[in-house]
Amino acid sequence: MLNPNSEDQPVELPITQTLETLGWQHHNGLDEFEDGQSHLGRENKSEVVLKDRLRLAMETLNPKIPPLAIDTAIEELTQHHKNPNIMEANRQIHQMLKDGIKVTVRDPETNTETIQTVNVVNWSQPEQNDLLLVSQFWVSGDLYSRCPNGVGFVNGLPLLLFEFKDMTQNLQTDYNDSITDYKGTIPQLFWYNALIFFSNGESSCISNLTTHKRYLAEWKHIDSEDETEVVSLNTLLERVGVSERLLDIIENFTLHNALIDNNTRRIQILENMAQTIYQEWFIHLRFPGHGDVKMVDSKLGRIPENWEVKKLGDVSVNHNHKRKSLSKAQRTQMEGPYPYYGPVNILDYVNVYQFDDDYLLLGADGTVETKEGHPILQRPCGKFWVSDHAHVLTSQDYISTNFLYMCLSNVQISPYITGPAQPKITQVNLNQILIIVPSRDILDRFDPIIDDIFRLSQNLIERNQKLVETRDLFISKLILDPLYQRNHINNL
Repeated sequence: MLNPNSEDQPVELPITQTLETLGWQHHNGLDEFEDGQSHLGRENKSEVVLKDRLRLAMETLNPKIPPLAIDTAIEELTQHHKNPNIMEANRQIHQMLKDGIKVTVRDPETNTETIQTVNVVNWSQPEQNDLLLVSQFWVSGDLYSRCPNGVGFVNGLPLLLFEFKDMTQNLQTDYNDSITDYKGTIPQLFWYNALIFFSNGESSCISNLTTHKRYLAEWKHIDSEDETEVVSLNTLLERVGVSERLLDIIENFTLHNALIDNNTRRIQILENMAQTIYQEWFIHLRFPGHGDVKMVDSKLGRIPENWEVKKLGDVSVNHNHKRKSLSKAQRTQMEGPYPYYGPVNILDYVNVYQFDDDYLLLGADGTVETKEGHPILQRPCGKFWVSDHAHVLTSQDYISTNFLYMCLSNVQISPYITGPAQPKITQVNLNQILIIVPSRDILDRFDPIIDDIFRLSQNLIERNQKLVETRDLFISKLILDPLYQRNHINNL
């Protein structure tokens, strides 16, 4: 039974019935600890994995793997509390789901050890997996407990989250509020999550842990021969809740995320390469021909005699007069494709832009320095909007914006920060930052090297943006067209 007092029962009940017809078992979580022991096999409400069901599924899927190795694999799969980053824990776990878990297996007869793979999910025969829906599933965090309307378990792992709201409430607002709250209070549930189903009875959406809200609307309305207007959550589940299609979707998310992670690592390698070259040339002063250059004193220490110490205001152009903050309500009304930058990162996407080119952003207030004491910097390219909490700069004369970015990323910013309660870098103080400006001939040799690195990095950034978009948009296609999955993968 569902919670008879739940205001969301008109939405929840048909969903439960739909999943039961698709082969899902159902358990009401309200009475899980009724007699002091969990009917689901949990030791307490902080656990989110149903280990008994997980062990049975893994033993069935891996008949030649000894029980001790199964236990080791389960331990590896359920101990990701040691990683405080939800995204990273989620990525690692879903890699295990896709590739299996490597364990050491000892042969008692020969006393030799081999590395074997313990599979967690039966991808080739999806119907062989254990599917369980638990409604009103209580989860305890460090400080608070929460009760999602429904959690879908695949082989004992909480891969699906179901949340139902009253139809009088705004879907997007409720989605953001609910999921943000869950991530903060019961993060362990999201270590495993692959899909989030959200509905107010009238509109519905499917997302995952990293889906941006601007894509939710795309999934509320799906045109097909059978249903030309709003697709109900019931209809979505009829198409997605079958084991084969469900695993296709999860597999696709895992594939996209792996590609994104690989590109992200490559971007970091390129950033490190650029930093190494910059520091070698301009901090350690081992630039080409340095042995033949006379050194002189300056405000920033010994520098080559044909180099200069200049103020940032003398070598850059400030574009702060063009920036304008938008409230959260305004951004909601102006949703679109262009990134909206705050002082630290992209806060939203809007349908208008202020800038269209390569710029350098430097955090103006709030979080204004890294843990190493350097300024918070961002390098937007193309069309974007920026709040008034970040300075907007370009270089001038023979100094490139890439060099300026590298230079500022190595500056100690604390002497230029004011405000005891709210750290701030004013435009006046910004202009006073002292930097070393090399001779033109040295910059002419440095810039082509660094420009090539940044060009490769920007290509990867753009590639990731496209991957994120295709990852978040492909669900609706997959729901409508079973052939889309293979065709889509082949085109990645």
